[in-house]
Amino acid sequence: MRGLAPNWDGYKADAPVPAVLDRAKEFVAILEARFPGRTILVYPGRAGGVQLEWEDDGFEHELELDPDGSLGLLHVEKATGAMRTERFGAGDDLSRLDAALGGSSVACPSEPGA
Repeated sequence: MRGLAPNWDGYKADAPVPAVLDRAKEFVAILEARFPGRTILVYPGRAGGVQLEWEDDGFEHELELDPDGSLGLLHVEKATGAMRTERFGAGDDLSRLDAALGGSSVACPSEPGA
């Protein structure tokens, strides 16, 4: 993704921000540790961010990492389609995110530039 240029999608999308790519790489390592054997999909976002997707037995999950340091988390229950979203600001305590990701001794990466 580091090679993507502005307008990579033909619709004026921003290139992924390097600090967001670094943070996404850290989150992928955390998710792989917490959900062994699960596939973690990584996509560029249109505004310079990155989206991670994975699923477990009961849910599909999406984690959006934005260039401003904020995060968005979506959980979709497979059986019912019920959705739950959470937003985390750039300066928020990430312990809530840690719990939402299944909590463990692995610390969530800090925001870019922190």
